[in-house]
Amino acid sequence: MEVNISATSASEFAKEEFLKGFRSSTSKSLAPRRETFRTEEEWMQSSIDLYEFTLAHFGDYKVQGEKLMFHGNGLFGQFQDLQSKSITFRKTAIESKHKFDAGRQDALSQAGVTPADISAPPPKDK
Repeated sequence: MEVNISATSASEFAKEEFLKGFRSSTSKSLAPRRETFRTEEEWMQSSIDLYEFTLAHFGDYKVQGEKLMFHGNGLFGQFQDLQSKSITFRKTAIESKHKFDAGRQDALSQAGVTPADISAPPPKDK
């Protein structure tokens, strides 16, 4: 886009002002997306931490019925802490995604665009 703007006959000042405005509005419109990615990344990392903990202590627990039973001191508490953290991050990520989707839908509605207007066509069968 910058190449196309620089190729116009507008003054350098006008081009730079346009690009500044564009970057500013783009930054604002992408902020909810970045927040959603950040919360999803925290959720994924906390899930990885929980998974790595269970792998590291594979010999220290067993599943009995529907319960996880740890043999080592304090391991069950550590597991619960990691699990609670992951559950909390999951909830935050889902809320952030819903907020992002609602904002996106609102912006599309204000622009008079429907999701179908911007959807890619389905792939053709070969």
